[in-house]
Amino acid sequence: MVSYSLFVFICLIIHFIINTDIFRKKPTVNLPAIRAYRVFVASIAVYFLVDLLWGIFEENKLSVLLYIDTTIYYIV
Repeated sequence: MVSYSLFVFICLIIHFIINTDIFRKKPTVNLPAIRAYRVFVASIAVYFLVDLLWGIFEENKLSVLLYIDTTIYYIV
C-alpha cells in the first residue's frame, strides 16, 4: 500500500510541474475559460491529495479517518 501512496505522490508532483504556469503566473488575457481551467486543475490536485491520504489511512488501518476520506473522495 505504500507503493500506492508513492505512485499518487509522484502523479501529484507531475501534475504541479505540468501546470506550474496555471498556478503561478497571472494570465495575459482575462478569459473566463482560464479561470474555469484553473478551478479544474485545482480540483484534480485535491483529488490526488484525497487519494494519497486514502493509501496512508488504509496502510495504518485508521478506519474512521478512512471513512471520512472516502466520503470526501466521492464528493470530489
